[in-house]
Amino acid sequence: MSKPLRRALAAWLVMAVAMTANGILREVVLVPRLGATAAGVVSAAVGVAILLTISGAFLLRVPLTRRDATSIAVVWLVLTVGFEFLIGRSVDRKS
Repeated sequence: MSKPLRRALAAWLVMAVAMTANGILREVVLVPRLGATAAGVVSAAVGVAILLTISGAFLLRVPLTRRDATSIAVVWLVLTVGFEFLIGRSVDRKS
C-alpha cells in the first residue's frame, strides 16, 4: 500500500470520528437551541471546515499523482457509503 493511500485511510478514520461527533453535537446541542433547519446549516458549515482541515493536515505534504488522488477519492467514497449503510442499518434501523 502506498504512503498516500495509508495517510488517506488514516485521514478517513479521523474524519469519520469527527463527523460523527459533529452529528451528535448537532442533535444534542444545536437542534434544541436553533431548530432543525438552522442547526443543519451550522452543522454542514462546521462539517466542511472539519473535512478540509483534516484532509489538508493528512495529505497536503504528501505528493500525489493523479492516480493517487483518484484512488483516494474512490476509497473514501466506498468507505463513506459503506459506513452510512452500516450505521443506517444497525443504529437507525433503516432498511
